[in-house]
Amino acid sequence: EEEKCSQSQPFGPVPADCTYWNLLADADPDRDRMAAALAFALRYPKVEECAKAEDPNNIYAQGMWTSDEDLIRYTGKKFYGTRFTTWGNGVQWEVTAGAAMSMLHFTKRYGALQSDGQPVELEHFVGQARD
Repeated sequence: EEEKCSQSQPFGPVPADCTYWNLLADADPDRDRMAAALAFALRYPKVEECAKAEDPNNIYAQGMWTSDEDLIRYTGKKFYGTRFTTWGNGVQWEVTAGAAMSMLHFTKRYGALQSDGQPVELEHFVGQARD
């Protein structure tokens, strides 16, 4: 008997670099799956609404794009980028560079990105990563 693939997220942290590098490597030729993966990664979790990290429905598991501040050379300016995993905290710069490359690659290969029928402004996210 055939079973449909589950698009649910497994319990446990999802690594950001796998998502972005799979896009860059064209690891999956299915545009819709690549679009869903990228749209998920670019969700901005609201950490202040979190309960327990062990809860699979927790906001920690909802996307990887976030903001951070430089605590060593504090300027009051927020920086934006991706967390290392869905359970991570703060921006991880190397993975953010990969995220920006994957967004540019997605745009060149597939065009505009939509999530739930709404456009996802990849240029906005790439701009945040560059700043």
